[in-house]
Amino acid sequence: MPLRQAQEMAEEKQLDLYCIAPQIKPPVCKIMNFSKFMYEKQKAAKEARSKQTRPDEVKEIKITPLTSLHDLETKANQAIKLMEKGWKLKLTVFLKGRMISRTDAADDALKKIIEFLKPYGTIDAEPIKEGRLYYCYMTPNKK
Repeated sequence: MPLRQAQEMAEEKQLDLYCIAPQIKPPVCKIMNFSKFMYEKQKAAKEARSKQTRPDEVKEIKITPLTSLHDLETKANQAIKLMEKGWKLKLTVFLKGRMISRTDAADDALKKIIEFLKPYGTIDAEPIKEGRLYYCYMTPNKK
């Protein structure tokens, strides 16, 4: 149909004439509410981003050797929620002040939190000591 006739039809219906495929001969156009179309397109893109997997992203759970048992349980519960969503975790023990010489305390603290999380994931490698940090990575179990 001619362009002028299509524009008149769109005006009658109080809608927009949107060219879907301008490179094709003759161009393909559609009569629609353009703002509603763009809103739905943005909504679909946002939903696609939220459902996207994040295998390369890591969440960090930080504790110290002096962290109490109750606080460890709280951090473990937060870590469980993250692992159920599919996040990979970095479990870190931060050594403050003179604690840097007490790597055994850091190792104990890391083992405690690993014990809480063992049913939900697996340790990727042995814990690593790097400066004041003592850490390891944990991958969630497949559902």
